[in-house]
Amino acid sequence: MKKWRLLSLLFFVVYLFTGCATPSADSTNKIVSPKNSRSPIKGKWQVIDMTKEEEKEGEISADEWIGTIFQFSEEFILLGDYFLETPHYQIKRVNGKNYLLYHHNPLLENFSLPDDQIDVITVVDQDQFFCEMVWINDQELVLTISQYHFHLKKVSDEIHYDLAVQAKQQNSNFFIVEGQEGEVNLHSGIVVGLRAPLDGNVSIPEYSYRTVWVAAHNKNINPVVEVEGIMFPRRSGFWKMEITRHTLDQKTEDLFFAYNISTDKGEPVALFHFNDLDWLGKTGYLYKSIDYIGNDYVAIQEIGHGNYQYDNRTWHSNRLRLLPIDSLASKKNVKMVDLVGDNGLSSMNLSIQKTMDQLGIENSQLIDIREVADNFSLERKLGHWFFKGRINYKQGDELLFTDYTMNIIPPTTLVVYDELSIPWTAIKDRVPAAIDAYTSPNHDILVVITKSEMIVYGLYKGEIENVPLEKIPLKQDETVIMAEWALGNYVERWSEILINAKAGD
Repeated sequence: MKKWRLLSLLFFVVYLFTGCATPSADSTNKIVSPKNSRSPIKGKWQVIDMTKEEEKEGEISADEWIGTIFQFSEEFILLGDYFLETPHYQIKRVNGKNYLLYHHNPLLENFSLPDDQIDVITVVDQDQFFCEMVWINDQELVLTISQYHFHLKKVSDEIHYDLAVQAKQQNSNFFIVEGQEGEVNLHSGIVVGLRAPLDGNVSIPEYSYRTVWVAAHNKNINPVVEVEGIMFPRRSGFWKMEITRHTLDQKTEDLFFAYNISTDKGEPVALFHFNDLDWLGKTGYLYKSIDYIGNDYVAIQEIGHGNYQYDNRTWHSNRLRLLPIDSLASKKNVKMVDLVGDNGLSSMNLSIQKTMDQLGIENSQLIDIREVADNFSLERKLGHWFFKGRINYKQGDELLFTDYTMNIIPPTTLVVYDELSIPWTAIKDRVPAAIDAYTSPNHDILVVITKSEMIVYGLYKGEIENVPLEKIPLKQDETVIMAEWALGNYVERWSEILINAKAGD
């Protein structure tokens, strides 16, 4: 069955790109039946369930949609009374677990979709994203358009062409995506934190950090502001994170210090000190880097190695930490259970066990089994923040580690805003080199990250505008570690703060 499914999907793609003929001069008033009827999506599909993300008074209810017929062919799509001519279909394989985690579609929860790969069919209208469908099997689809999610079951391979012609003549605009209409006054700004490796000895990692501020008024971009170091917003104002490499008595450690730029001047480097308990009887190094920084927490990665002073043993550290900004000096990890509760902790434990089973890791191989549940950070993938865990283990005399992604959405106490107002597939269609993306809560601008640049686009009615508004070059292997949005009057306030910080560099 799986082989047939893949073959049929492959046939469908080939069919769509080779089976469409140039329309004749009189094709405006008629729809010609496609010559090939073996496309797996072609035919009539019936709505058996529907959900909507935001219900508004007076809108058609789910009960009124049930039983409605949708039709698909290479020449048109008919969704009830809505007619779309000459659609273009694209099929992509995506990670099923990640797709389900961040596409809040309650209908998909009813199906046991694979964790590794699922097939997503994207429909493009005049080079603009229109809708997408998750392929359940040859008889079921889940279609998402705007805020609507439809569970469809196939009822026929045949197409009702007379109904399509009638719908074309009196086309409904029900599915036109709403956007900004008339006079608008939108202020959006994004402050982005970036980490880049410094050139030098790869065995001694060291990083530079910078903050980039992009502000827009009605999609007109203000001059981009760049500040050295990491500036990040908190409820009490803007703060700055200082990272310094300090060496004393054969001990080297990267030390973190955060302070409010409006009330504190920052602590002199000379006052940075080691935690004596961390270095009791040890020498060596402890290098650190920032994976993520938010309003109240910083996620770091640390690599350490050295010797014990009183015997010939060596020590190693290769772990992830999540630390509260307000108590960095204590280096006390935030526990997963405190962030997401017992259910989240159970999900984490399942991810740990699944990873260990896949790699054949036994409990006896784990390095400090008590720390496994606290060994986590955050990472960016597919336009969202994910929890990333790390398992340290031994294989013979070799010390190894493996990272895994958890099936847990970071809570708003950790990540304030993490939504994409347009699908990741639409972003990749427009910018194939995209590795990350962010959309404003105002739905007016999109920031796309590639390996070489940060590209700002305007958004209109849920679609990406053609011409970029701004392009900002990125350094070699530079990585986003922070992205915070400001709206309305906050854009002007943040601009003033960051411009002043730039002047003080």
